[in-house]
Amino acid sequence: LGLSNPGEIRKCSNCGYIFTVPLFTEKEVLQKYREVEDRLHLQAKAARTKTYQTSFELIEKFKNKPGKLLDIGSYVGFFLEVALNKGWEVYGLEPCKWAAIHSIKELEANKVINQPLTPKTFADQKFDVITMWDVIEHLFYPTQKLTLVNRLLKDDGLFVFSTHDLRSFMARLLGSKYPFLMTMHVSHFTVDSLNFLLLKCGFKLVEVKRHVRYVSLAYLFNRLNRYLPILSKSINSLLSEDYQKRQLVPIGFMGLINVVARKTNTV
Repeated sequence: LGLSNPGEIRKCSNCGYIFTVPLFTEKEVLQKYREVEDRLHLQAKAARTKTYQTSFELIEKFKNKPGKLLDIGSYVGFFLEVALNKGWEVYGLEPCKWAAIHSIKELEANKVINQPLTPKTFADQKFDVITMWDVIEHLFYPTQKLTLVNRLLKDDGLFVFSTHDLRSFMARLLGSKYPFLMTMHVSHFTVDSLNFLLLKCGFKLVEVKRHVRYVSLAYLFNRLNRYLPILSKSINSLLSEDYQKRQLVPIGFMGLINVVARKTNTV
């Protein structure tokens, strides 16, 4: 799976759903996810944790006491650890074998299952909150998956997720060069199309908020080097490597959003 070459992008004239004509089948993609190992991701724990702590404030705005939480696409478990430290009973779903094993080991828990979401997943359980961080854009059939999310939630439960907004300023400014148009992202949304999808799947859109993502200065300079190499190298030379790795910077202008939806009926 590449981070470029998004392929042909189309839009449904009825619901506004925007999708990439896939270069791979869903089965092929799931197999690639199962096999991937990204140990560099572990080095970004501080930044990822800070991001999740900030996003968790949105959950606490609507849930004033801990409950039962399922994170779909939990990867190495950074978000689960944040929720666990706040007193929540946490469960995770992760198709990547390496990431699932890592999170089970780190959290000392067996509540992370190494598989994608299916009708049989946690069929005997109900959750207060279900989250999907940077996951919904990977789904080939979002309506089917959100219907399953609906059935796993308790009445009045929350579905909280992040994704990119194709109507955001940065998406419109950069057009085909928008960095979240990549091979692995097959589903794209605007707030209007998300609202349509959520209503169809038994949810009411409650809040949309700008997603703030923390990155290290080292990561930021690396990305900046692609576009402004002279400026990046000049700044880079003034700061130590250790400082660049430790210093975290909030990024909130790339058109990413956090979405909160409440279950209104079972579908």
